[in-house]
Amino acid sequence: MQRAILAAILFLTAPSAAFAQYGERWESATLTDQEPLEGAYGYNRCYYRTLGGYEFAVNTRGTCRYTVRINIETGEVRG
Repeated sequence: MQRAILAAILFLTAPSAAFAQYGERWESATLTDQEPLEGAYGYNRCYYRTLGGYEFAVNTRGTCRYTVRINIETGEVRG
């Protein structure tokens, strides 16, 4: 009986552990600075920092968003 319960728990928690392993760690980041890109009219370089201190920059056309989400493991940014 205990083995069946343990097997059921492992079966139910395995998918969530797999998603965490393959880059599902998203954090919110706030705009810290921005500057126009030289030679690229209408494009800006946006600098962001997460609450944990992770810093990164994104090149974008138009204005920078005040907040974005970043996947720390893959580097993917979503606005």
